[in-house]
Amino acid sequence: MCRLEACRSTCDEMQALCLFAGANSICVGDTLLTADNPDVDHDGALFRRLGLKPMALETLH
Repeated sequence: MCRLEACRSTCDEMQALCLFAGANSICVGDTLLTADNPDVDHDGALFRRLGLKPMALETLH
């Protein structure tokens, strides 16, 4: 498992490369982090542009 976590770059191209190279999860929001992440709306827009669909939280339990 490879995860994009705290202090993710706001460079969409770099995040896209990471996702297509095998990252399979991201941390959303800034809870319990010391650095900012892009907001949820920004992440959602990036996923839509890349044709990715996030899994519903319920499917992870």
